[in-house]
Order: sequence, then structure tokens, then C-alpha cells
Amino acid sequence: MPTILQNRGGFLKTLGIYISLVAGLLLFSSAGYADGNELLQRCTEAERLMDGGTPDDPFDTGVCLGWLDGVRKTLDVVKARAGDEAAFNTCIPDSVTTGQNLRVVLAYLRDNPAKLHQRELLLTVLALKEAFPCSSSDS
Repeated sequence: MPTILQNRGGFLKTLGIYISLVAGLLLFSSAGYADGNELLQRCTEAERLMDGGTPDDPFDTGVCLGWLDGVRKTLDVVKARAGDEAAFNTCIPDSVTTGQNLRVVLAYLRDNPAKLHQRELLLTVLALKEAFPCSSSDS
């Protein structure tokens, strides 16, 4: 009978699926719900810090930066496993920093105030898709 160590590939794949499911449930649960208004407020705090200021709420800064990094990594994993279509045709170059992602998302939120009532996940993905769409050379 193979052990977990002998079957690392299958174990890691299964673990990845479980982690993705739990993350998805958290993102779509009421506890994980935030809208664009909250995302705009939190990420404005992070922008203030990046621009050399002092944020009013350092916790919001961390939440925003963690959120953006988590969404990006999730899109990377989905793209690697299932392709561009599954990752909403979002192809973020490796050289793009979390700070650049922050400014992309903030610009999208500020340019689309009528959408701020929508969930932060949808708005974040739409912002990244608009800024970094996949091209035929990305596939």
C-alpha cells in the first residue's frame, strides 16, 4: 500500500483541491462578503501607506494587500490547472507587483462607482481582467 510520501503528487493534488474548495466557500459565504465600497476604503488605506503616508487603519491595509495577493495567486493556480478561460482570461505578468495590482484595482473602482455595490471578488477579477487580458501569445 503506497504511503503519502510515495504518492506525493496525488496527495498534493487532492490537498490543493480541498484548499480551493474551502477558499471558495469562504469567499462566497456571508462571512467573506464585502462589496466594492469596502474594498475601495481598505485599498485606499494601502495606497496611502505606499505613497509614504500613514494609514488611518493599518488592519485595512493588510486586508487589502492580502486580498489582492490571494486573488492573484488563486487566478494563477486556476490558470495553471484549467487554462485561461477558467481564470477569466486574466493573465497577470510575473513582473507585476502587488502594488501595481493595488493601483489597477483602485483605478477600476474609482472609474466604476456604479458597480461598488457588487462583491469585491467580482470587482477585483474584472479590474485585473481589464488590465491584464490574455492574448494569443499568453496561451
